[in-house]
Amino acid sequence: MKDGIDPDLLDCAFEIEWFDSQLGMYTRDVGEIIASDGRRIVVRELSASDDIATPFGGESFVAVIWAADGTANEVDRMTTARKLIDSGCRYMVCGGVNCEQWHDDADLVWVNLDHQSAPAGPEMPMVMTTWHNGELVEEVASFAADCTDFDEHDFRNYLILIVGNESARLACVDHVFRAIQSAFGTQQ
Repeated sequence: MKDGIDPDLLDCAFEIEWFDSQLGMYTRDVGEIIASDGRRIVVRELSASDDIATPFGGESFVAVIWAADGTANEVDRMTTARKLIDSGCRYMVCGGVNCEQWHDDADLVWVNLDHQSAPAGPEMPMVMTTWHNGELVEEVASFAADCTDFDEHDFRNYLILIVGNESARLACVDHVFRAIQSAFGTQQ
């Protein structure tokens, strides 16, 4: 193990902390995977109260929130959901601890958006949400990889967020990364 990442994964994984001057915060990237079909998957860790810098430049994406513990409160969950939606998230897959609360709060954020002033015009793009209570991270990763395309969306970008306090995130980061790598596959 090197910094929580299995050495066998180092060809497609990196772990860096960088300062985003626009957000005024540090972001910890766990890894990036390019799937065999070209889909881009970015894995990041954050505590419940951290802000998020999304890596896709406004392109639509799927967010998988894996809650490593129950430290996120309603404000944290709603703030995270709003940032994701504003950044182009069109499908939120919630798993782990209190995942139904993550799902419900994301739905509330979307319902309460000002749909008339949305950047896309009079209709705000649909944001799908699911929760996966009691499911293994492997099952949640497979769902994200295989079941999230809808309507005109054929997603090419995926942001995996491992949310919780530092010890909870560190306890599961390698397992989550392996599950994502297995579900999406990697380019050879």
